[in-house]
Amino acid sequence: MVCGCMSASEMRDIVILEGSMNDQVYFDMIHERVPTEGQRLCGANVVFQHNNAPIHTCRLVMEFVENAKIPLLYWPPQNPDLNTIENAWAKLKRVIVSMIPPNVTELRSVLEEWRRVPSEFCTSVLESMSRRCDLLCKQRGIHVTY
Repeated sequence: MVCGCMSASEMRDIVILEGSMNDQVYFDMIHERVPTEGQRLCGANVVFQHNNAPIHTCRLVMEFVENAKIPLLYWPPQNPDLNTIENAWAKLKRVIVSMIPPNVTELRSVLEEWRRVPSEFCTSVLESMSRRCDLLCKQRGIHVTY
């Protein structure tokens, strides 16, 4: 599994997780990274976003987010239109498919493309959130192409 993070100004490191993702693995990953990376990237303006996957909403994770006073962006169920990072994943997937890495070592080098995504891309994707929300409201939550 591959996990990534972005802010309005930059893409952060990609984490390659070997084995299965579960509540504890996800907790360990965000516990280690979100408070420090969030503050470094956004200062007091950090807002954490993940989707409604069961590992994201388990008691262990939700208690950590609440106790650490990390603002959490509300996420409507089954709604990828509001996931800003999906645009970045799509961009990276196009690069990976064109290179077709034959093994994990080569995949790691291809994933360096993640860090090369221009800051303007990050800014424009995050600034599009209000337009996405408006469009989804007008569509009454029906999927929109963005």
